[in-house]
Amino acid sequence: SQVPANYTSKLSYATWDEAMGTATVPGACNPKWPVGFAWKYGGDLTSTNDQCSGNMGDTTGITPKCWKCAPPRYAFDYYFLYS
Repeated sequence: SQVPANYTSKLSYATWDEAMGTATVPGACNPKWPVGFAWKYGGDLTSTNDQCSGNMGDTTGITPKCWKCAPPRYAFDYYFLYS
């Protein structure tokens, strides 16, 4: 079934652990089942205000947030029940 747009976080995270969690604490990308997954954004070196690459690659004064969430491939909802 289709995954709702608000199923996973739209924010960016500084570490894999923040995004995917640890063995005991779930991360922002997988707080419920079925779980989403994290992927690493490479940044935009042409941007002057990028959360990952900073000001055209200069990350002085910021903590780069390059980890993003992607939804799972499916979700169980009422559409699933009717199929």
